[in-house]
Amino acid sequence: MAKARQKKSKANLRDRVLQERIQPGLGRLGYVAKKSIDLDVTIPDTDLEEPVLAVARLNGAPRIVCDLLPTIPSDSSFDTEAYIRAQVIYEIRNCYSGKTPSHAWITDGEVDFFFDYQKQEQVSFLPKAAEAIRELDRAKQEELVQKSRLARQQEAFYEALRQLREEFHSTGRIDDANAKLDEIAKLLVMKVHEEKRRLNNEEYRFSVDYLSKTAKLKWKDESKIAEALRWLFEDIISDSYYKNADGTSIFGSNGSLNIQPTDDAFARKVVELLNKTEILHFGTDEDGKQRELHFDVLNETFGHFVRDNFRNNKEDAQYMTPPEAVNAMVDLAFCDIENDPVDRERILGASQKNPYLIVDPTCGTGTFLVAALRRANRFLDEHVSEVRRRNHLKRIFKDHCVRGQDKVDRMVRLSKMNMIMFGDGSSNITQGNSILPELTPGEQLESLIGKVDLIVTNPPFGAEFLVGDLVPDLENPRYPLIYDYFLRDVHEALLAIEAELESHESNPPKTTASVTEKRKWEKRQQRLRKAIERAHKKIETAKGKKANSEIILIDRCLQVLRPGGRLVMVVPDSILTNTRFEEFTRSWLKRRAILKAVVSFPTVTFSQAGTLTKTSALYIQKQTLGNTLTQDKVFMAVCNDIGYEVKTVGGFPKRIKKGSNELLRIIDGYRETRREAK
Repeated sequence: MAKARQKKSKANLRDRVLQERIQPGLGRLGYVAKKSIDLDVTIPDTDLEEPVLAVARLNGAPRIVCDLLPTIPSDSSFDTEAYIRAQVIYEIRNCYSGKTPSHAWITDGEVDFFFDYQKQEQVSFLPKAAEAIRELDRAKQEELVQKSRLARQQEAFYEALRQLREEFHSTGRIDDANAKLDEIAKLLVMKVHEEKRRLNNEEYRFSVDYLSKTAKLKWKDESKIAEALRWLFEDIISDSYYKNADGTSIFGSNGSLNIQPTDDAFARKVVELLNKTEILHFGTDEDGKQRELHFDVLNETFGHFVRDNFRNNKEDAQYMTPPEAVNAMVDLAFCDIENDPVDRERILGASQKNPYLIVDPTCGTGTFLVAALRRANRFLDEHVSEVRRRNHLKRIFKDHCVRGQDKVDRMVRLSKMNMIMFGDGSSNITQGNSILPELTPGEQLESLIGKVDLIVTNPPFGAEFLVGDLVPDLENPRYPLIYDYFLRDVHEALLAIEAELESHESNPPKTTASVTEKRKWEKRQQRLRKAIERAHKKIETAKGKKANSEIILIDRCLQVLRPGGRLVMVVPDSILTNTRFEEFTRSWLKRRAILKAVVSFPTVTFSQAGTLTKTSALYIQKQTLGNTLTQDKVFMAVCNDIGYEVKTVGGFPKRIKKGSNELLRIIDGYRETRREAK
């Protein structure tokens, strides 16, 4: 009875505070009831026992979260009240779904406490809605200026690459396109390394001026730019930062610059061209210093220099994935990850021994790995307020959580360079055949079976593999999907016949049996042995058939994922059609995974890389051990405009900005459907 009265009293207090204090207060600040004020809002995945009193919003984003201070016993101290108040404030800050609010308003009905999340301190008043709108407008303007500046820098980088390509071609330096890519990658690493030195107030050495001074000091001739550039490269890569775990160079066996000591004019031109653009992002890291690359420079470089070399070899095909598609695919997964209690707990509790694993089994130049690391860092920025812990988790992610693998040695080197330019993580990128692991003993997927949290990838399409190579051991099939479709029926038939023969031969006719009985027994034995021969032939025939790499990779990724893990993968639209194998694949997947979303890309998406293949992003979640996941409505979307077109300029396909990137709205739409589903 007493508890009922206490509950009623608390409810009355909530209503009184809402009607007499919160709503009038928000009204005076300029927030309109019903239009921009939500009452009794439940914040998912928090320890708050009840819904917060109110949330004031602007443009759909939370600005002020208002809540009632939990009842404190009369004998409690002020410290206890302060502790509980702080607990409420940070529970909202760390666990609020979506964008973090700007302020918290905590009251006991008599005394108000205002907290500014940006300043991380108590304030004496809350900003009016009009001021908040002006602040948002300023932030939006700054963002537009930033984007404009970044766009100019990106265009400058494209122009530098174009001129570098022409310079390599006109001078005849380094004929092989792959060797050119290696050389440009080394030069880009040098430039980023020196830009980071400059941000640490150290001398910037990747300049003609510095190289001339070095040449004069070392060789008494300031024109020896090429010699000085080679010396600078050797000095940079001597750092352990650029070493593999076994002490070898990440740049491979040919770890020196290919620019010859006499190529002074060429070296000067290369340095001048690369210095026409700033590669590092204008944002800041935890030290307040600029660090992050603002776009995937190696992916773009790959597209400029070697796309033709891989186009005719489907098995080794490396179609660069544009950042618009990469970011959309990563964001698609994080829409769910950031609101999933299991994922959140694993991310916020990640450690060297228990990492939250993000993997790309066909990583190419590392584009998806870089994007995933960026997105994980953003998640940590949004959900971990304590600086030391946030920075510790970021280091854990860089060093232990993001892993990549590729069968092509050059791609592994480029991916390592990409991760180093972004901010490390290179030690977790290995060379390995993700489909036929026995061909590369050092491959890492075998050790990750059932452990990976998220896979984002764009595998090669159309490469075909013999079923016999994929499933050499019928008793322990490496690829369950391939085995089930091509081999299970004939294998089980063989086992049944062998069991029947074994049973038959274990019961031979007695010596006293008639001649007729003995002949009957022998005929059945011969019939079973011939049936076994036919079954073996059928198995060999099945092993001689071929399966496409994209379906093989889906099979492989599903094994590598932990129960509840997620896969976002670029697939050709042909996999979604109703051919017999694809239909079987979809049916097979339904029993083992939940289909979350399919987002169709326009044909122009990969045209800069030389293909007009119609593709989609397939997003699935592996079923849990207890089959606790249920199939909701599948989110389906078609992107008709990705924000650019590709035209041939000077014999080279160039991305030209046109239209708007619909993927941004599609991801917002997916996020909204998931919010409504809850």
